[in-house]
Amino acid sequence: NKIPKNPMINSGAITTHSLIHTEAGTDRAETLRAFLSELAGRELEFDQQVYRSELETAFRNLSIGYMLRTVGVLEEDPVALVQGYIRQCAIKVTVKDLAQMAGVLANGGVQAKTGKRLLSRAVVRQVLSVMMTCGMYDAAGDWLTTVGIPAKSGVAGGIRGVLPGQVGIAVFSPKLDEH
Repeated sequence: NKIPKNPMINSGAITTHSLIHTEAGTDRAETLRAFLSELAGRELEFDQQVYRSELETAFRNLSIGYMLRTVGVLEEDPVALVQGYIRQCAIKVTVKDLAQMAGVLANGGVQAKTGKRLLSRAVVRQVLSVMMTCGMYDAAGDWLTTVGIPAKSGVAGGIRGVLPGQVGIAVFSPKLDEH
């Protein structure tokens, strides 16, 4: 059906961004920021400088957006969707925020600070499955056999891992390897 199967690579993430439901008067990145704030247990904000900088060199993501539109995956303007995707990627978080978010997954979808259920157990299971198989990009297989827990890395250096039913952990290091 031509829809990207991995939501953790750019084509899948742009497609996923296009599927975020919004309330009237809000955009998708703002909707996601509000949800991530709930996961983190504190109010998060956008880093406008990072957003503007990333927009200046978004040629690859724009190309991906146009290709997704060409094959009928995206139904809206690819430029607006890619801009929204880049904006969501510019949400500022700390390593503690990442650990809190991972903790919600470890806790079966419940935010420990508030006691509020933010994700159903079925969604948590799906997210952890995708994290396990795809979250570490090309190193997913190595990660699975050496570390063995669902994890997700980010280009900014954040890595979060989940030991279901026990703990969510996070680290940050700006050094990237070949993967």
